[in-house]
Amino acid sequence: MRIQKIKTAIICISLIFYGTFGATAAAQSVYADIASEMAKEGINQAEAKLNQLPDMLRDGIDIATAEREFESTEFCLGNVQALVNMGAVASNIMPFTKVWTYEDDRGPVGKLRVMLNGEKIHIEVYCNKTVLKSKTLPWGDGDKTLKEVNMSSVSALLGVGLNFQLQGIFDEIEVSQELESSSLGPQLGEKSCGINEVAGGQSLIGGPFELIDHNGVKVSEKDIINGLTLIYFGYTYCPDVCPMDTQRNLTTIDILDAKGIDVTPVFITIDPERDTVKTLNDYVETSHEKLIGLTGSLEQIQTASKAYKTFFRKNGDGEDYLIDHSTFSYLMDENGFLDFFRRDLEPEDVANTISCFAEKNY
Repeated sequence: MRIQKIKTAIICISLIFYGTFGATAAAQSVYADIASEMAKEGINQAEAKLNQLPDMLRDGIDIATAEREFESTEFCLGNVQALVNMGAVASNIMPFTKVWTYEDDRGPVGKLRVMLNGEKIHIEVYCNKTVLKSKTLPWGDGDKTLKEVNMSSVSALLGVGLNFQLQGIFDEIEVSQELESSSLGPQLGEKSCGINEVAGGQSLIGGPFELIDHNGVKVSEKDIINGLTLIYFGYTYCPDVCPMDTQRNLTTIDILDAKGIDVTPVFITIDPERDTVKTLNDYVETSHEKLIGLTGSLEQIQTASKAYKTFFRKNGDGEDYLIDHSTFSYLMDENGFLDFFRRDLEPEDVANTISCFAEKNY
């Protein structure tokens, strides 16, 4: 496990991938530069770098399909690993992206399925001695028998510490960030209900916003967050990620209702162009009686997104464009941020954590 700590007096980010194209896993110049720039520039630089992720993936895929030869097997495997790591990060913000790792008679193999500017790409990447090889596969849904690579630990802050732990056949990677003052979320007596570390403190997530609810009423965060509130940023036209995440959250709400714990689910659109008040109203009516849908102008949505340190980026043109976006759900109350939840958590896991906060505070 390799741990790199970055200390800074300002809001900063650590986004390092173990491996870089054209170099060994030990020579991480590209990603070290990214991390350094983000540490200096903060959230705006983080967003700019994440905007480059599709192009970086394209470059990596082009290198793989060109069957490039490297000076050693280690150099070659470093490139396989780099592509897998970028794909794993992309799977959190780019729809249709999945990554698998496994080992067979070819050695370590990375399998990536991604859609780049409408092009469907599904390939295996591996090394034949010092040559980086690839094999094109049918699009499909991937191999259900293989373990998918995902983020086992991701902090909710793009601006103050993305912690990536990638699991698979390669060494586990941990990127941790240490600020002069950090916390593990609100400490409640001897036990903290939250399990996710937020460098710089939980007060950095959340903030004022003015939006329009699914009934057309102008609201602020004070109108919406009046107790335990589960907030998710997505869009109703999302083909795969948002529906599953939203259903997970609504199932969580039902579990908590059965326990007598009142939590308000909130869906903030990142697609105000298509998610009008009427669209959100229809969406809410068919989803859950407790769900609150929020929209507004693009500027208002961007303000809310920045307050919660989320990321979104329009991908494509025309009426059927997609939106790449982060996929965390945030637990808030009237006093601020409590915890966040990755999309791979089950409803029961989320409900258990929220129950802990409810028992301690309500």
